Amino acid sequence: MEESSSKTNPTQDNLNLSNLDLSVLFFAIKKNLKKASLVVKSIECIRLIFALKTKSVASWFSNINYLIEKTMKTLVTGAAGFIGYHLTKKLITNGIKVLGIDNFNEYYDPKLKQSRYENLKKIANNFGVDFLIKNVSIEDYSKLKLIAEEFQPKRVVNLAAQAGVRYSIENPSSYVQSNLVGFGNILEIC
Repeated sequence: MEESSSKTNPTQDNLNLSNLDLSVLFFAIKKNLKKASLVVKSIECIRLIFALKTKSVASWFSNINYLIEKTMKTLVTGAAGFIGYHLTKKLITNGIKVLGIDNFNEYYDPKLKQSRYENLKKIANNFGVDFLIKNVSIEDYSKLKLIAEEFQPKRVVNLAAQAGVRYSIENPSSYVQSNLVGFGNILEIC
């Protein structure tokens, strides 16, 4: 006697779950996210429930990863610089909460950095994402430590550095402070 081809293999991505199973699974996920001090927006919860009801088992994990990713707070140093600005913009448009740090020094026009900051604030507002840049130098360990303790980032991206090869010959101590001492401070707060 042949087995029915309509039977499903539990390893395949076509498991059927009842609403009760989904509710229990959703509760477990939500409880674990709260334990990790992660806040999940209502729309993301609805998205996950919908995905669990309509998509494959393999998609569950990608949706869980999506929720975790959205709640990962990221600290970006040099956030008003060229690369930092574009990274921060990408994180914000992906719905990730960002705290930027930049010292707005005079090496580049501070108006340019301020303009980038204002633009990032507008983008964050449009996407409903929390965003702020603090005017702090990474060489200032006490302020950096306080910021890290208050914000509690899950990721840190260090893009702060004193730029300019010619200026490094004129003022090498500026480079030692920012690029070495500052980087050491970033490692300490992580």
